[in-house]
Amino acid sequence: MTMNEPQFKIYGKARREKKKTLSGIKSFVKNFWRSHQLEKDMGGDYVMSDERAEKMYNDKLKRIKQLELELSIKY
Repeated sequence: MTMNEPQFKIYGKARREKKKTLSGIKSFVKNFWRSHQLEKDMGGDYVMSDERAEKMYNDKLKRIKQLELELSIKY
């Protein structure tokens, strides 16, 4: 392999954008339950149900796995 050949199938700007998206989703997941509980405790106008919150959380975890798989494919 020479220096100019990409190591992964997704590279360059597209890879940076996917990694940025992945990082944002991971941050969202990390803080999700704490934020959800704070929202419930404050009792605002719109409080998400626990069932809907669980579904959203699980969807984000699936998206993380999907992005990590896409980013791990070798060239």
